[in-house]
Amino acid sequence: MMQQDLSARKRIMAEFVKMLEEPHPSVKGAALTPRIGVFLDAHFSRYCSFYDRKKLLKTVAAAPGYYMSFLSRPTDYERISVSRVTKAVGVNRTTFYKIFPNVTALYDACCDELADRFLSVPVPAEKTPEGMRDYVNTLWKIMDENETLMFTLSHRVNKRVLPYQIGRRLGERLRSSLTTAQLASFQVRENLAVAPELFSVWFSLIEIHKLAPELCPDRNLPDYDPKRSLIENIAACFSDRYGGGEEFYYTLGGAALKLLSEKRFYDVSISEFCRIAGYPRSTFYAHFTDFADYVMKVLENSVMVCLSAFLYYLDNPAALTPESLAVFRGEMVDFKIDGVRAIFQNGSIAYVFSVLFAYLMRIFIAEKEKADGPCSEAFHALLSYYLAYAIRLFSMNYMGDMSDAELFAKRGELERIKKLLREK
Repeated sequence: MMQQDLSARKRIMAEFVKMLEEPHPSVKGAALTPRIGVFLDAHFSRYCSFYDRKKLLKTVAAAPGYYMSFLSRPTDYERISVSRVTKAVGVNRTTFYKIFPNVTALYDACCDELADRFLSVPVPAEKTPEGMRDYVNTLWKIMDENETLMFTLSHRVNKRVLPYQIGRRLGERLRSSLTTAQLASFQVRENLAVAPELFSVWFSLIEIHKLAPELCPDRNLPDYDPKRSLIENIAACFSDRYGGGEEFYYTLGGAALKLLSEKRFYDVSISEFCRIAGYPRSTFYAHFTDFADYVMKVLENSVMVCLSAFLYYLDNPAALTPESLAVFRGEMVDFKIDGVRAIFQNGSIAYVFSVLFAYLMRIFIAEKEKADGPCSEAFHALLSYYLAYAIRLFSMNYMGDMSDAELFAKRGELERIKKLLREK
């Protein structure tokens, strides 16, 4: 009897997920694509304004069905009746209620089963860089293999954001495996605190980047000047894109760094910001709608400049010296974790990172295909790891979590991966 119940449970859950993946009933046919195009355009135009708008509808039209369902904002899972599920599976309602008290419990069981696939990965006993790298790589593989199911359960249904919940549980598992001394570290504690947001963004990167390459223009990132600090390069990028003098944006950047090192993102007032920057409020509002608008544009332009620097140093490896990195960091500041959390809690930031991540993917794939022809799936997977690993190294070094000596010691791993990429 228990075996029969287990079989029925699996069949009921599989049929339920299949029903969730069905097209949204209220938006049909050709009407769906323009609606989704407007939705995406609203996000990209504000948070990632360099994308190619002309390619948007073409890209959306070719998007996977489950992704289209997510963007069309469907009704939730309670629209699927018990009778409909039992009829499709071939069991009676008594059997259903013996296993699941209601449809909500059925949905929760599907979410828990997917979460268990991530939680089954053993946390390394020794938290060495190599051990943690292998741990994260395994999680990445599981995420990539289950992307359709993750989207179906977390976005088709709006009751619960599944990636956030999985990130929270992974953070709890990791926390329980740490020693008292490790947990005493402020950096460790606060990194664990933002684990749910980071995991959610990470998931979005994997899926959305498959759409984003078609939205990216050719390689026309801002020029990176290695003789100027990061904040100076960002100011130049602002000036080129929005007009106005570099000094204005440079001064605003300095004021923002000072305020965000002292207080939470949500506690910064425009009056205080403008007073420290030395500009009237009217000048600020002539360029930005509010402080959140300013911060999001800074984030986008910062990532663009960092990618330019990243590509510059990959193209000119001899230029990667401790002196050049010191110039790159320039004005360094210790952001409070509240500021980091506020950024990652803004779901739209996933669009920025995914498009830019895809931008790098497209550049490298184009260069590979020009030289050797079509790329294999193995090349795509290794390239994803290479870019994520390299960006992580540079970002850790920039934020002060990794010394110059440690970064240069890690270059061997980058060279090893590059060698493998050339062989693929």
